[in-house]
Amino acid sequence: MAAGGIELLSSSYIVAGAWRNLDLPQQHERLKRLLSALTVVPEPDVALPCRVPLLPAAIRAGATHLVRGDRARFGPYRAHTLGGVLVCMPGDYLMSLRLPQ
Repeated sequence: MAAGGIELLSSSYIVAGAWRNLDLPQQHERLKRLLSALTVVPEPDVALPCRVPLLPAAIRAGATHLVRGDRARFGPYRAHTLGGVLVCMPGDYLMSLRLPQ
């Protein structure tokens, strides 16, 4: 659990993509450090019909939020709760941390 009660999660799909896109040794070292601060969750064992990329992994992990900056894919789902997971942009999430609960 990270400071402030926030646990950072990522899917194995996203982590694999990050590794594929790195070229330099220092990039590999930085990614290793970043990964040490989060929990990598596996993709679901079965294909789930879903129009929102990464949502099945977020649901399976028990995530409360799916935070993505990709407006093209995630914008239509912004501020919608799907399967118990709120889809939001990074700025939305950060603003929610400032509001009294």
